[in-house]
Amino acid sequence: MNKVEDILVQEYLKDNPDKFNNLIVPLMHSLDLQKQEDEKSVIYETRLLADLNKILGLDLKAN
Repeated sequence: MNKVEDILVQEYLKDNPDKFNNLIVPLMHSLDLQKQEDEKSVIYETRLLADLNKILGLDLKAN
């Protein structure tokens, strides 16, 4: 995350306490994953979903 995002997230967390706030930063990092050069879309989707599953404790699968 860049500095602006970090400041905005910290302000949001302070102003909006919630039990799910601990997921915001990890999800932002996960969703910021870039597709690697020469990486097939299926592999990228699998890698992204694996990261999201780990954070959310779910078992999401690609279509």
